[in-house]
Amino acid sequence: VGLSNIFIVLTAQLDVILLNQWGTTATLGVYFLALNLISKTNILNHSLYTVLLPTVSSLKTRADYAAYIKQSGKRGLWMTLVLLPLLVLVGPFIELAYGPAFIPARPLFQWLLLILLFDVFTLPITWLVFPINKPYLLAMADALRVVVLLAAAAWLIPLYGPLGMIAAKAGAKVIGFLFVLLALRRHKSI
Repeated sequence: VGLSNIFIVLTAQLDVILLNQWGTTATLGVYFLALNLISKTNILNHSLYTVLLPTVSSLKTRADYAAYIKQSGKRGLWMTLVLLPLLVLVGPFIELAYGPAFIPARPLFQWLLLILLFDVFTLPITWLVFPINKPYLLAMADALRVVVLLAAAAWLIPLYGPLGMIAAKAGAKVIGFLFVLLALRRHKSI
């Protein structure tokens, strides 16, 4: 789990470092604002699931897994309903709080919010590695995310700037989730 957290921190910092290599200072500033705003929103997601970690660790049967996944889906839908208004409200907020120069942060925030909503639904499923006593799968998935992020960012940032970085992040998240999902499907009790 500690190794997984190292990869998570690395992934969280790589986007700013990589954008700094291929972007302008103004582009980096706009991206950093969007990233900063989304990180504040993401606290809700991580704090909720930190509280739920003991629950997922105690799952034993297929029925327990199914109930957990169903409950997580319902929770994800509620969180989505709470967060979706931010797609519209972020534009006026950014213009009012930061000024017109930062309006380009709006679509970046909106795309980052969609990635966060992907996490809302997938994070509870990835945590199913704990009751099957295979937390190393998280570390492997997070290492894979770093590799995919680096490769995709090197290709997409020069072409699309910050949107390329966001696409690289999205691709890395999807690949990491698919890795864990395939590993979980191989486990017979899930």
